[in-house]
Amino acid sequence: MLRKYRVRPLVFIFLGLLIVACGRGVETPIEVTETIIPPTNVSTITPIPTEEPPTIPADTPIPTITLTATETLVPPPSATATQLPAGFKVVPSVVGLHYLDARQVLLNAGFTFLYSDVFELDQPFGTILEQYPVAGSVEKTGETIFLYRAFQAPGMWVGDKCRQLLITTTSGKLLFGVYLREGDVYEIKTDFRYGKTSIFDYRMVLLDSFKNQEADYLIFEPEWTAWYVLSLGPYEVSQSEIDKYPDGVPSGCLWVHLLEE
Repeated sequence: MLRKYRVRPLVFIFLGLLIVACGRGVETPIEVTETIIPPTNVSTITPIPTEEPPTIPADTPIPTITLTATETLVPPPSATATQLPAGFKVVPSVVGLHYLDARQVLLNAGFTFLYSDVFELDQPFGTILEQYPVAGSVEKTGETIFLYRAFQAPGMWVGDKCRQLLITTTSGKLLFGVYLREGDVYEIKTDFRYGKTSIFDYRMVLLDSFKNQEADYLIFEPEWTAWYVLSLGPYEVSQSEIDKYPDGVPSGCLWVHLLEE
């Protein structure tokens, strides 16, 4: 009996300790926390705050944008025929033509013409060098077109040597080209007995002359260095004289002297 009594207190002590341990577990709960590790190399997106559009005052002009084209292709205008007034025609171009061809072109176009000779060494004789009115002008039908025709004349030297004059046609003039210098003074002399002796510039503008029956020379001082034209005549001889001298009728001499100061 005494052995059983002693065991029971030990049981009660064990039960008390067990109750105390369970009480503590209920009063102190275990908390579990999660630690979030931020990811690496991840960009942070910052939201852009929205703004209200600015308000333009009523009296503020709104600028305009002008676009400038750097290259504009303009279509060619359509060709329209222009009706000329009655009795008018367009002057054709005859520059560069031989004067006989130019004459025919102008006649076919309804115009008349006049020639003016120009001393020209670089163009064939008879070539039309200029015209007036110019090509493309609108003129009345029958209007006169003035033509400048090239001609070449034998050269005349300066000095004491005589230029022999020979007539090869029954009528006409004898023409010679001579190169004179500005500032020099020249004596032009001849014993040609027909008409006049005249000196012209290269466009055949008369500069001076004398009648061969009244004098036999003139003094000439050129205003510029250039070619000039000496003209003798007009003359008239019979056909019998021409037949008698097949190489030309001897008609005197022409001299151009440089006068010394």
